Amino acid sequence: MQCYKYRFKTNIKINGESDSILTRKLYTFDSSKTNQTYWVYVDECVHNICVIKFHLKNHRNSKYKYNLLTNLGEARSVVYTCLNLLINEFHYKNRYTSFGFIASNKKDEDYRNTKRLRFYKRFITTFIGSETFAHYEYLDKSAYILIPHIAVDNNPNLPIEYFKMLQEHNFIEY
Repeated sequence: MQCYKYRFKTNIKINGESDSILTRKLYTFDSSKTNQTYWVYVDECVHNICVIKFHLKNHRNSKYKYNLLTNLGEARSVVYTCLNLLINEFHYKNRYTSFGFIASNKKDEDYRNTKRLRFYKRFITTFIGSETFAHYEYLDKSAYILIPHIAVDNNPNLPIEYFKMLQEHNFIEY
């Protein structure tokens, strides 16, 4: 699987957006296949969870930037690059770090159990598996969380707490 080389760009000021977000980091990577640039935001939140969002740089000014499909035929490489970033930049530095995301719906699609969620889930379970991480999904909101087993062992309520935090702090915006 091709993984593009990502690079850290900057920390983004939050401006009171959420008391759960500690820092927002912007990473970018360029596709060698299409020469397109992607922006990846990682919100480091309280309780060791990182929430990831990404979009094509060209879509940055669209209010639908997370809903648009690129139709560039490189979804696997893009998702693999995002997973690689999360593991290398966050999990290897803190083995208790969990990851969450919302699989946005297409403009004409319901937000429950989206096509993106089904793709991401299939991809993540194949490439990450369940040896290190426990996998949790909230189909009604197309949310997905990966929590290290050692973190769940210490706090079995983490999945519920994380999904609640995602909803309370507008990561789930439906």
